[in-house]
Amino acid sequence: MDSPVLVSKQLKEELVKKKFFYYTVKNGDTLKSIALEIYKDEGKWKELYLLNESQLIGEEVIEGQKLRYSIGNN
Repeated sequence: MDSPVLVSKQLKEELVKKKFFYYTVKNGDTLKSIALEIYKDEGKWKELYLLNESQLIGEEVIEGQKLRYSIGNN
């Protein structure tokens, strides 16, 4: 995966303004697979990472974890 550190400051600021929903991590999930399920675009895994970086260890997700995500321009 690309390094989350390379994500722009502008993207971070845009994410802060959105309304959030929650996704419960299932066995076998990855940030890319979750992004594909939610956004239909695995490339948006960086958004998931940024919204949840305080509870992630690297890019690893743990079954049962609740991850924030946003949809659309809300």
